[in-house]
Amino acid sequence: MVTVVSFDSRENFEGWKNSPLRNDFVKELDVYTLADTNYANFEGLSLLASPKDGAAKIAIVAIIIFWILVLGGLLGFLANEFLPVTISAAWMNVFVVTINVTLISYFLLPWSLAFLENIKRGFLKK
Repeated sequence: MVTVVSFDSRENFEGWKNSPLRNDFVKELDVYTLADTNYANFEGLSLLASPKDGAAKIAIVAIIIFWILVLGGLLGFLANEFLPVTISAAWMNVFVVTINVTLISYFLLPWSLAFLENIKRGFLKK
């Protein structure tokens, strides 16, 4: 059995996780399983899961487009300068796109979202 839940804050998640009623249900369900309950944490997806946070979705799309344009141009330039000219244009594009997607997905998008969140927190404090 797989159950997917989403919370609007870390505090609400912890409250749910430590809830006596929830823990009773988990113990009851564990009787029917071969192993203990496991938790998979997908905090990076939480911005996409929240329907009330349309601005975050727009921000994510804007960040991705920004990094595609900036990084795509930079990587294209670097590939033309440093890779052998014997590599075909098709393989060059595959190489550049692969690096672009990897950098954006694992480093630049999470960093950019955290950066924007810090800026937003700074404006809310004032």
